[in-house]
Amino acid sequence: MLPRFFIASSRSTPRPPERDEPASIEDVVAVVRLGAAELVIGTDVGGRLRAVDAAARRALPTRAQAQLAFHEVASNRTLTVDAGELYLFDLQLVELLRDAPGHDDPLYLHGALRGPYPAALDTATAAVEGRLTVSRADLLAGLVDGVERAFRYEPGGRGVRCVHALVAGEPPDAIDAGRGLILTVPLAPTTALAGTSANDPIAAQILYDVLAALRADLGMTDPLPVPDRKGLEARLRADGWQIDGDTATRRDPGRGVVAAMLGRGDERRTLPPQATLEAYVAEAAALLARLGAPTPTTAAIRRRAARPTERRASPAIPRVPAPPPPPAPPPPRAAAPPRPAAPPTSDDEPHWMEDFGDVPEVSDGPAKEDLPPDWSKDFE
Repeated sequence: MLPRFFIASSRSTPRPPERDEPASIEDVVAVVRLGAAELVIGTDVGGRLRAVDAAARRALPTRAQAQLAFHEVASNRTLTVDAGELYLFDLQLVELLRDAPGHDDPLYLHGALRGPYPAALDTATAAVEGRLTVSRADLLAGLVDGVERAFRYEPGGRGVRCVHALVAGEPPDAIDAGRGLILTVPLAPTTALAGTSANDPIAAQILYDVLAALRADLGMTDPLPVPDRKGLEARLRADGWQIDGDTATRRDPGRGVVAAMLGRGDERRTLPPQATLEAYVAEAAALLARLGAPTPTTAAIRRRAARPTERRASPAIPRVPAPPPPPAPPPPRAAAPPRPAAPPTSDDEPHWMEDFGDVPEVSDGPAKEDLPPDWSKDFE
């Protein structure tokens, strides 16, 4: 039975049932502890979501095993879900409803649903194309939590994380009973991101689109930084704008010669800066607090899947009382030569600890094709 808030598409061709096999995992995108089971969730060579029992990790391809090892060393944040079932949702398109009433409007997530797991581990399962309805606040809260426990990749390419959002396919009472949880993973087309299934730019674009709509409804007029400044400039140039630093100028072809010489009649816009994924997370958290979050649905989800904590600090080392200082040596005899001074400490000692600094986050990059940015409308 499909979750209540998911509606199967009547226009798509049903996919044939397939059984998830460890050898089919091309990229790992998440590790989930689901009750007594532990799932390795990944994508196959076609970019479709798959899930296998973590006990079969040695049967995974070498590439996937290496990704698991890196994530486990780089981050101990794992999604632990206390529920009897979990669906996987390949998010392909976010549809914002402009005329919906209220600030916490519903929106539509289009994609393919697969599951539920762990029951689907032992049988052939078909992915179902359709539409999932969630609220703005619940999607934002899911992405905020998902950034915290994102799957980590070795630095390279256009991203270092695979961000997911845990959302509800059923009302809060069903979520509290352990039913209807959906792990939503926004993925790029297989040709868009080389190297891994990292989705940093896509997660940033989704957050931007939802935040921009919510800010507009709240009457906030200060500009929201964009996820891809280079992409914005390229689109403006294609529309006839000239870019000079943070200013975009478009000339009016109907103005007179004198006005053209004086620069009058030009349309000017100040370009917003580019934001990191973490900046959008902070903005989302602030707006959710303003809306009175968490919603009953988000609260139910968090009761079933506690938010991750920071890496545990090493246990404190107990202090051992320092031994008493040794007795002072007797003064040297007058005839004894003075002892040589200790050699000065060289500043050229190798500082090898500096080689192990934090890996920088990668936040910019092109957005997913199915998620058209809203900020270009400000320049039309």
